[in-house]
Amino acid sequence: MQINVNFVGHASSRIDNRELEDSARKLWDFETLGIREENEVHEALKDAISFNGKRYEVGLPWKEGHALLPSNYRNSFKRLKGQTKRLKSVPENLNAYDAIIKEQAEVGIIERVLELETPDKVHYLPHHALIRNEAKTTKIRVVYDASSKEGKRGVSLNDCLHVGPALSPLLYDILIRFREKRVAVVGDIEKAFLNVEVKSRDRDCLRFLWVNNVDSDQVDPVVYRFCRVVFGLNCSPFLLNATLQYHLDTFAEIDPEFVRLMKGSFYVDDLVTGHKTTQAASELHDKAKERLALGGFNLRKWLTNSDELREKIQQRGLHDDAKLNDKIKSADESYAKEILGRKEGAKNEKVLGLSWDNIKDLFIF
Repeated sequence: MQINVNFVGHASSRIDNRELEDSARKLWDFETLGIREENEVHEALKDAISFNGKRYEVGLPWKEGHALLPSNYRNSFKRLKGQTKRLKSVPENLNAYDAIIKEQAEVGIIERVLELETPDKVHYLPHHALIRNEAKTTKIRVVYDASSKEGKRGVSLNDCLHVGPALSPLLYDILIRFREKRVAVVGDIEKAFLNVEVKSRDRDCLRFLWVNNVDSDQVDPVVYRFCRVVFGLNCSPFLLNATLQYHLDTFAEIDPEFVRLMKGSFYVDDLVTGHKTTQAASELHDKAKERLALGGFNLRKWLTNSDELREKIQQRGLHDDAKLNDKIKSADESYAKEILGRKEGAKNEKVLGLSWDNIKDLFIF
């Protein structure tokens, strides 16, 4: 940007000063456009979020004036046929894939769509299997593709949604605060994304196809749709983080220190924190578990470097707390462990991507 300033005469000087101020204002405006947009997305979520007695409900953060979103049915059906063909080559994988979808339908994570329903806005998500034969428990996962497009110039669901602001603290900051504390406390939220419901008006954009009978030679598609936040949307981490922060803020008046500590200790669905004494760490564990449960979030898989606290948690026997330090992982890993590369059967536990011997309280490099 080139700004010519003429210092001859008071009038021209005043004009040039105004032009300089306008130019500077535009420059700062350009720099903050993204920040302002993200703040508006966050504020919109807080204005519209609701609680149904069991869990929070949020809407998808649609971009204003986004391109027309196609149904993506043909692409989804084509990929469904290819996916079932591949899965049938290993019947064990096909049955496991089918069991996952049926279980999600039974517990209300997804729901079957009636043929009579004809909403204005519909979109289908293709999906495929992620197979990990080396895993001890979850050998197969269903992965949904929200970036799928019909044709090179097509539009995907992710193209139409705001990513939202990154609300998690920096990894470095969390780890520094974690090592500050004498007694470490680590846990994660069970099936974190699936604990947040999507408002009914947006669910038809989270449709997907599956087969009516896995044993049939014909691909007879059945239409389902998600009722919860889907891992695969670009906005899913934001929706979870914003919901968690909204829930934590409900305790701001009665316990502001707890809220501050929790907000600085969550990396998406992983809680990495601690306290100065075993007693204080124990109280923090109890508060975190009880208060997060009020929002529909189950904190589990607790780890600590304190023998005394470990014994206390095991004795309480809350859900899977009695399995503390069990090397057999449950059927789902946390999002944070997925993206930071947690390895099944590793000798040491992982804390935000780093190997941690929680017994000796050492980071291993």
